[in-house]
Amino acid sequence: MRSRNPIVTFVFLLFLPMLVLGQESDRQNIELDASLDWIERPWNIRYFLSVRSENSLRIATEAANERRFLSKNKEFPPYREYEEIFNATSIIPIKGDDDPFAVIAMKFDHNGETLTSHKEQQPLVGKRNRLREIVLTPKTATEGPLYLIGYWFMGLPGDEQLFSPALCSSSDDDRYLKNFSRKFVSKHSLDGNFGCREWTYQLYDRDRPFIDVTSYQKDGTYIKEFIGWSRFEDPPKPVIGRHEKTWYCLHECPNSEAPGTIPDIAAWTRKHGFPVPKRPRKQPMFPNADFADYVND
Repeated sequence: MRSRNPIVTFVFLLFLPMLVLGQESDRQNIELDASLDWIERPWNIRYFLSVRSENSLRIATEAANERRFLSKNKEFPPYREYEEIFNATSIIPIKGDDDPFAVIAMKFDHNGETLTSHKEQQPLVGKRNRLREIVLTPKTATEGPLYLIGYWFMGLPGDEQLFSPALCSSSDDDRYLKNFSRKFVSKHSLDGNFGCREWTYQLYDRDRPFIDVTSYQKDGTYIKEFIGWSRFEDPPKPVIGRHEKTWYCLHECPNSEAPGTIPDIAAWTRKHGFPVPKRPRKQPMFPNADFADYVND
């Protein structure tokens, strides 16, 4: 085997960092271009819903404002969190000592423009980019800022559109992996066993009159942090869940009822002609392991 010329080796090593940095720069530029490369298709999200504890929303809002301050507009495109411009649209007290639920419900028109009040100086419009991100951006802006609300999950081989396409959050990235149920079983965890696949499955089921967001965990039943959504063609569905021993209606409650406690779930469902919610056989209902064609990279 012929040995490498030491001069050639030296020159190669000298320019290697420049080559690596150049490749990294190219990759970043591609991602930046994709983040502002919009998918031109009709907007079909009627509302976006975010539910968490009031204290958790406060922490998220403070972190979003701090991140914006530290970035000093050097990030391009300037990604932001929606928590810094949207206040809770409703606060729902919880029985016991837990913090109230903080609900952010964003409504949209058919053009994607937000109908919910916010702190951004310009009207906001929803868009989907080549990274499959769903963002809000000022209507007249061309370079952001981009308020990220979720990403578009296109499904797994074999799901037959039972729960896809779906609007998901970053917390859903781990929820359907093999070891999730062993990691998140406590009442003190922020995330539960209910996620974007369970939401979308119930949204798509025309025979199901409500969406049950209960996280059925080993140590009890809780309403954990989650996001939800609905399309214009979907009929209104009450969003309900059980936290500890009490049921709550969180959004689109029937007959214009105010969000809040459901004192008697049997009487409530009977009143509205609904079946009583049943615990699913398992949760998460659709882990990756259930799909043989799915390859976990």
